[in-house]
Amino acid sequence: ALDRPGLRSITAAAEAGAFDVLLVKSLSRLGRNMEQTLELIRRLDGLGISVCSPLEGEIMPDAAPWNNFRMGME
Repeated sequence: ALDRPGLRSITAAAEAGAFDVLLVKSLSRLGRNMEQTLELIRRLDGLGISVCSPLEGEIMPDAAPWNNFRMGME
């Protein structure tokens, strides 16, 4: 689930405008549920924060083929 202490801290910092890019090793580090992870990415995007991963590149929530995308976790 996305209700983890680290993600709560990230969300609070994002809402405070503390950063503008979130770098994660892999999308799987954000969450294992694709719908919840996409919801978080869209929330961050709405705050003007880019989510980037060296494995997946910049995550574009509305441009990515999310219906066919698998994060290697299912």
